[in-house]
Amino acid sequence: MVLNYIPQTINVYFISRLGDADMLAGIGLANLVFNIGGVSCGYGMNQAIETLVSQSRGQGDHKLASTSMARGMIIAMAMSTVLFGLLQLTEVLLTLLGQDPVIANHAMRYVNSASIGIWPAIQYDCIMRFLLCYHHPHVCTWIYAITSALHVFWCYVLVNPVSGLAGAGSAMALTYITCWVLGILYFVFAMINPSITAIPRDALPRFTRAMFRGWWEYLKIGIPSMITLCSEWWAYEIATLIVGLLHDSNQLAAHVSICNLFVVIFMLSYGLQTGLSAKVGSAVGAGELQLAKLYCKAGVVIGGSMITIVILLLCIFRGSIVRLYAEKEPEVAVYELFLVRPLLCIIIPFDFAQSCMQGVFKGLG
Repeated sequence: MVLNYIPQTINVYFISRLGDADMLAGIGLANLVFNIGGVSCGYGMNQAIETLVSQSRGQGDHKLASTSMARGMIIAMAMSTVLFGLLQLTEVLLTLLGQDPVIANHAMRYVNSASIGIWPAIQYDCIMRFLLCYHHPHVCTWIYAITSALHVFWCYVLVNPVSGLAGAGSAMALTYITCWVLGILYFVFAMINPSITAIPRDALPRFTRAMFRGWWEYLKIGIPSMITLCSEWWAYEIATLIVGLLHDSNQLAAHVSICNLFVVIFMLSYGLQTGLSAKVGSAVGAGELQLAKLYCKAGVVIGGSMITIVILLLCIFRGSIVRLYAEKEPEVAVYELFLVRPLLCIIIPFDFAQSCMQGVFKGLG
């Protein structure tokens, strides 16, 4: 899950190299809009796949897992179409909310370019959750590693003072499309070579009439999951919107940089949550309640270890992190140094604790 967010971090880095505080602030607002009005809703709805597919796999009912996956992909496609339309209103909405018109225009240029990737982004998220339920996280890791490396190249080619945020948005769309293509290719490979991938052919999604039935059962899990994820994800995105009302590019740029760092850390806890959901759901589906309890305890131990390591790294490399984001802008660096402290002391421990609990609850259905 950390690699999932790395491309947005790379975007912020390349934009920060241009030395334009307005652009850096603009990409923060652009990510806000794209996350609130796009991927957070899609990713949240897709969490129903973790519950339904993992429990079906635990029961040995691979055909039911296939139907649930296909149903999830169709719902995700319909939802992506609605979200794409909303994203086209970026500049209008930001201006109405009192944001600086120049920064709002920068944000619009990014979102307009990146929004074409909303369909492949949410579709690949479906694929990733399915693979996690069938214990193939290494495939997702390799896909994200390849596309993150390619994203550096896309940004190097497309991001410059002329293209600005439009270039970063185009790079983002290319990365989402590449993830989706690689995920589909792995599904094709799994269908041809089930003995190698250890994924039964019956489990792979097939588009039949059955996927148009049972939507309400899917949505009864998907909608609460979406609300839970959005309520957490939107909290710091709305904080960015509030900072934007100050009309101070330096403060907004600093806030964007620190929020970008926080989301990378958030993806660690989110990945732990996703893994717990898949493992607990599979154990519950198989009726192995003691194994499910063991996974819960393991999640607590792993989460506690991760908290300790992350806090130590932030303490040791705090100055280096600030220089990475604001080497050419000393005023921004001052704000960033101040903002790192609450990130260390308050947010991270509570974030990891609730992630463990969410993973268990989603696995239980």
